[in-house]
Amino acid sequence: MLKLLLWLKYLQRRKVVLLSMAAVALSVALLTVVASLFTGFIGAYEQSAVDLIGDVLLTSRVRFSGYQQLIARLEQTGVVEAAAPTTYAPGLLRLGTGNVRAVEVWGIEPERLAKVTSLKGSLLRQKDLPEAPSFGRIDPNGGLGGFVGIGVLAEPNQATDRYDVRAVKDMIGQRVVLISGAIEGMDSNAPAERRPKRRTVDFVISDVVSTGNFVFDQQSVFLPLEGLGARLDPGSSVITVDRIQIKIRPGVDVQKAAARILAEWQTFARQTLHWDPYLVAQAQVVTARQLQARYLEEIRKQLGMLLLIFGVVDCSAVVLVFCIFYMIVRLKQKDIAILKSCGYSSGQVAWVFLGFGAVVGLAGSALGTLVGVLFTRNINAIEDWLSLRLGLKLWDSSVYLFDRIPNQVDWVSVARITVLATIAACVGALAPAVLAARTRPVEILRYE
Repeated sequence: MLKLLLWLKYLQRRKVVLLSMAAVALSVALLTVVASLFTGFIGAYEQSAVDLIGDVLLTSRVRFSGYQQLIARLEQTGVVEAAAPTTYAPGLLRLGTGNVRAVEVWGIEPERLAKVTSLKGSLLRQKDLPEAPSFGRIDPNGGLGGFVGIGVLAEPNQATDRYDVRAVKDMIGQRVVLISGAIEGMDSNAPAERRPKRRTVDFVISDVVSTGNFVFDQQSVFLPLEGLGARLDPGSSVITVDRIQIKIRPGVDVQKAAARILAEWQTFARQTLHWDPYLVAQAQVVTARQLQARYLEEIRKQLGMLLLIFGVVDCSAVVLVFCIFYMIVRLKQKDIAILKSCGYSSGQVAWVFLGFGAVVGLAGSALGTLVGVLFTRNINAIEDWLSLRLGLKLWDSSVYLFDRIPNQVDWVSVARITVLATIAACVGALAPAVLAARTRPVEILRYE
C-alpha cells in the first residue's frame, strides 16, 4: 500500500514523467522508421532482381543453340521448376517523328518467362487474363507483336512520380520501328552480305510492361525470340540465345541448385555444343541475390552507421530519464525515508525506481513503436501529400529505382529497438535508484 502511495505521489510530477516517456517514444519511433525503410529498400531491391530475372541466371558470352535440350536437362535435375531462354541486343526504338529512344531488346518466349519471373503481373492488358501471356498477332498483316516498358512510352508526372496509365494503354496497337545491329560474320574477309549490318524490325505494341523498377521500365522492349532472330539474322534458321533464366523449386537451397546447374551446363557445353574448356568457363551461373550483393552490402553498412549515429543521439533520452529520476529522488527523500522506516529494505526501494524506469521504457517504447509503424505504413500517402500540397518531392523513382517507397515494417529490428529502449530507460533510472536505496531515514526524519 505504501509503495502504491509513493508511486501515486510520483505521478503528481506527471509532466516530467510524460516528458521522459515522450523522449523514449521519439527515439523508438525514429529508429523504427529508419530501420524499416532501409531494410524494406534492401528487401525490395533483392526481390526486384528475383521478379525480373528469376532465382538463378545462366549467362554466356557466346550465343548458343540447342537451348531446348539444356532446359530439358535442367528440369530433369529435380531442383529446377522452370527455365526460360532469352537473348539481348541493344537498339533504338522509333516511336514517331523525332521520338527515338535507346532501349534494351529482349528476345523471349513469354509463356516460359512468365513461369520464371513476374512478367504476367507486370502487363497492363494481360495481367488479369486467365491464359498465359502472349505477343499475339494483332497486326492484320501477320507482323510481330511486342511488349514495351511503360517508361519508354511516357514520362512520369514530376509531382506525383506516376505514369498516365490510360494514355499509355491507348498506345497499345501502335506500330513502331526498332533499329538494331546484327553481326553476321566475325571474319574480316567475309563477303559484304555477312558483315555487320543495320537491321530494322517493325512491330505492333501488344502490351505495356510496368514492373515498378524505374530503370527497367525506362529501357526494356520484349519481342518473340524466334521472330527477333529471324529479323536480325535472316540468313540463319537456327535460334541462338545467350542466357537462361531459371526458377528453383520451393524448398531447394538456391546456392546448391546453382552449383548443380553449373555442372549441367558444363556437361551440355562440352558434349552437345562441343565447346573448348575456355568457352565453357566463360559462362556464369549466379543467383539473383548474388548479382545485387555488392551494392546491398554497402547499403547495409550505411544502415548500420545511420543506426549508430541515431543511437548516439538518442542517448539523450537516457540522460533525460536520469535527470528526471534524480530530481524525483531528491524531492521525495521524505517519502523514501518513510518507506524504509516501515520496513522496506534498500533493495526494495531501489526496485521501486527501477520498476518505474522499466514502466517508462515500456510505455514509451509502445508509443514509439505505434507511431513508427503508422508512419512507415503510410509513408507513401505522406510523401504524396507533401508533393501535392507543399511541392516537396522526397522520393524520386529515377534516383531510388522504385516508383513506391518500400513500407514494410522490419519487426525484428522493432523488437530489438524496443528491448534496448526499455533497458536504456532502466539504465537511466539505475543511478537514482542507488541514491534512493542509500537514503538514511534517521537523517531525513529527525526534524519531523
